[in-house]
Amino acid sequence: MIGTPAKDDQVSPACALPWNHNSDAPLLDRARKEALRRGMTLTALIEQGLRLVLRRAPKPPGRGRITLPVCRAGSGTLPGVDLNDTSSLIGRMVPTTGPDLLALM
Repeated sequence: MIGTPAKDDQVSPACALPWNHNSDAPLLDRARKEALRRGMTLTALIEQGLRLVLRRAPKPPGRGRITLPVCRAGSGTLPGVDLNDTSSLIGRMVPTTGPDLLALM
């Protein structure tokens, strides 16, 4: 028969209803009044609401390219500073007196 769902596609009659009409009568009454105010059917109002809820949120605009400031006062890093040697950099940044900050890391 045309229009009859396949056996795997069938749902129980209770599941075919959009919701239990008795569960939230005030909500349904408000929806009916809103549909009437807009000059549309209740079904059309519900479909419009579902489309709004299910529509994917637009992607936030991409960030622009960030230009980092560059100091041109000298000729690069200090003599003996190797930016690829992390332990050396930490050694230069941590004070030699006072608490051992490396132990806290």
